[in-house]
Amino acid sequence: MKQNSVFLDIDHKKLIRALLLITGILVICHLVNVVTGGPSWQLERLFDLGLEANIPTWFSSALWAIASVVAYQCTRLSEPKREKRLWIVISLGLLAFSIDEVAQIHENIFRIIDLFFPKIIQHEIVSNFKRSTWPIIASPFLAAVLIWLGVTLKRLLKGSHRAGSLLGLGLLMVVFGGWGLEITINFLNHGALQWVWDIETVFEESLEMFGAIAIIAGLCSHEQVLREGETVCQA
Repeated sequence: MKQNSVFLDIDHKKLIRALLLITGILVICHLVNVVTGGPSWQLERLFDLGLEANIPTWFSSALWAIASVVAYQCTRLSEPKREKRLWIVISLGLLAFSIDEVAQIHENIFRIIDLFFPKIIQHEIVSNFKRSTWPIIASPFLAAVLIWLGVTLKRLLKGSHRAGSLLGLGLLMVVFGGWGLEITINFLNHGALQWVWDIETVFEESLEMFGAIAIIAGLCSHEQVLREGETVCQA
């Protein structure tokens, strides 16, 4: 049965190149504003990677939305019902990432969880992370999700070695940028070491965007494998 989707007609390589180009432009705009000392508050408000509800935020949201759509396309092209269900879960998870980029849901959720954390943990661990505690609180949940993803993707990506490599690279970049580097802001002096803070912001946000693009590339690669397999079966 022929599957119809706009993504079947898009040149995936051109899509990835376009996304990389836009990401590069956004990073350059941020760097120009930082290097010139922030002469324009309009430029800073629109392109600062460390701020929310601006162009980089909406672009990051769009990246995860694209990943969600491609993952859903894998759902349509997969045959076993169990695989379809797993791809649906992944697609919904990526959609949740897209929504969270704009709505900042995870910060609010973990602030609530923080209220119910055992006092000993709060005193010994969380109290040492004044600026951003959510990465510490989220660690058990993140570990569980990564383990589940590792097992699930190993099953779903059989015969798609390139897709597996790209998805692994993308996940590594996103986790290191969004979780690992987020922790470091607790140890940076926002006054005396402002330049280190600025560098951390660039690396954190750009790694998240480039990681999302690597994930899109991996999903597109697997979608191509599934499409070719469907063509062979039809022949």
